[in-house]
Amino acid sequence: MKKIGIIPARMASARFPGKPMQMVGNQTILQRVYYQAASSKLDQIVIASGDDVILNHCQQNNFKNIETKGDFANGTERCSWVSNQLKFDPLDLIVNIQCDELFIHPDDFNNIINEFDFGEDYVNFGVVTLIGKIKDEERKNRNCVKALKTNADAAMYFTREFVPTNWKHIGIYAYQKWLLNCLAEFPLTELEQSESLEQIRWLENDIPIKMLKSDSMSVSINSPEDLMFFL
Repeated sequence: MKKIGIIPARMASARFPGKPMQMVGNQTILQRVYYQAASSKLDQIVIASGDDVILNHCQQNNFKNIETKGDFANGTERCSWVSNQLKFDPLDLIVNIQCDELFIHPDDFNNIINEFDFGEDYVNFGVVTLIGKIKDEERKNRNCVKALKTNADAAMYFTREFVPTNWKHIGIYAYQKWLLNCLAEFPLTELEQSESLEQIRWLENDIPIKMLKSDSMSVSINSPEDLMFFL
């Protein structure tokens, strides 16, 4: 079972156009995310984009990349398309890495990988993701996705609204390729549309999502105001 990270990246973010190419220190956001993932046990990392600016940036930095062609409703659909184009094995582990998560520690990637590391024939029927402690100032911020979970760390719900939880969601998903392809085929649901959170669709289709707790400083860059915190 290969462990493959896919970073969907696009310039046309509604809340922050051109986000992957914004500079944080002497690196772009995309570079920082890539290098964090590259320091983990992932066997391969692919940046998936349909934007020439991003693809040229990848080529200049010797990042493996693929040009995505077509319309994709979300990162899951884009990752599924990439996994099929590159003919990954159905049992390969695919880690969908959000392009705005600058501070996911390599150990977090490794902890996720360990959840699947049970041999070549191991079939996992669920998704693994990360959660972190929420800060008081994030509780009413709609850009911060709150996570509700069971005592066994299984996902119950995700929301942008204020809810009594101590956890926020960190943008990374792991699944075997066969399940990724299934997730990409599920139809849009009303709840997902109301929250603009694709993982709700999976819960509504009875796909279990396991939450791993992370101690990393998790700050998603969702707006220019978020980025100003680091400049």
